[in-house]
Amino acid sequence: MNQCCNGLLLLEGCVVNPATRRCVRLPPCPPDASRLDARFGWRQEYLAFDPTVSPYYQVLLIHAYLDDKALEGSQSEWPPSPYSIPVYSSRTGAWEARPFVREGAAAGTVAGVRSATEPLFRHAVCRHEALYLHCKGDFVMRIALSDNKYQVIKLPAGIEASVYDQMYLGKSEKGVYCAVVENQDYRLQVLFLDESGGRMEWVFKIMAKG
Repeated sequence: MNQCCNGLLLLEGCVVNPATRRCVRLPPCPPDASRLDARFGWRQEYLAFDPTVSPYYQVLLIHAYLDDKALEGSQSEWPPSPYSIPVYSSRTGAWEARPFVREGAAAGTVAGVRSATEPLFRHAVCRHEALYLHCKGDFVMRIALSDNKYQVIKLPAGIEASVYDQMYLGKSEKGVYCAVVENQDYRLQVLFLDESGGRMEWVFKIMAKG
């Protein structure tokens, strides 16, 4: 299983609703919006579904690994703006390449993000028509599907994949949370993403040590 999102399961190439026992196989992605991007490498599927907003779901193909050796030393911004993301909509039953414009600063350069520690897992949550995705380079990307914009939300200093073995994204009715675990010292920290007033700031909620 790739992802669970508000009652739907994203498997390899299909979306499953366990409640109705319905399985929808995704159609092949068109060549101009394929998984293997000639510039930045392989893309990973992510599911966005919020039944409180719409009965339809969307699947996004987002770059998981900047593994092309030609990218070594690249000082281009990452993620780029606009950032073209292939999106499948269950409303239309088709893929389309949608350009997302960045609000705010980039995470860094392609070379810098490429050399960062690879997270053990990459988690994503969907809330209010926005997909929050933990990315390589110690940042969360907030992708707003309602207006085709995205933001880079850096994790606080010291909260990084090279220190913490596990990072998880979750949500409640109040908002989005990030839990990080360091297995060596059995440290747990839980952060809340404060989005009030349009700001994006992490607030420490729980700090515990076993």
